[in-house]
Amino acid sequence: MSNKARYEDILRRIQQKQAEEASQPKQDDLATVLDGLDALGFLEKIKRRPPEGRVGFGPKVFRGHTAISHSDEKQYWCGVLVWHKPKGYGHYQTLGVLGIWAVEVGDAVEIIVGTKTLAFSAPIFNAESYQIQMKRSFKTYYDGDASPPDQPSPPNPLSLRARGDQIDTVEGGKIPENQAVFLRVVYDRAKRLELRDKLETVLAQWRAALG
Repeated sequence: MSNKARYEDILRRIQQKQAEEASQPKQDDLATVLDGLDALGFLEKIKRRPPEGRVGFGPKVFRGHTAISHSDEKQYWCGVLVWHKPKGYGHYQTLGVLGIWAVEVGDAVEIIVGTKTLAFSAPIFNAESYQIQMKRSFKTYYDGDASPPDQPSPPNPLSLRARGDQIDTVEGGKIPENQAVFLRVVYDRAKRLELRDKLETVLAQWRAALG
């Protein structure tokens, strides 16, 4: 590596660290919102008692940001996720991800409950290694990240299959076939307990839809 390339690499690392430090307070606030909604507790119950015929992993907290179109700004998010698949070593081709996210939207925070379906992307499948890694994260074996579904909610999302397929075109765009949004609401701390009830209801409906 030339001196110029090494210098540019050092600058890039410094800028990345500064960006991470700048985002920390925002993501801490989002994590506090999810903690107040008991998102981790709700998804721990899903993991311990997944839908019939499926095995669950997690839950785990993820943090990140997505780029805002036509802007240099970033949209920060924090999410609690569980991931699940049909029982049996042979059923690894796709993975379901269920999450509760808190997303920064201007001065407000939006709560999203949704799912993603990720495709297996590792070059080989090793059952022993797979079982170990899947308890930690899904990123080693599946193509996708922990960011929230990025499209608008369908008019009646829970009438759609919980796996995220057969999604219709809705106002504002088309939800990808591997995603579904079941709840999208602006967070109001004064209505926190009411929102917790909504989360419990939506997750129960999701579970019933899968089995």
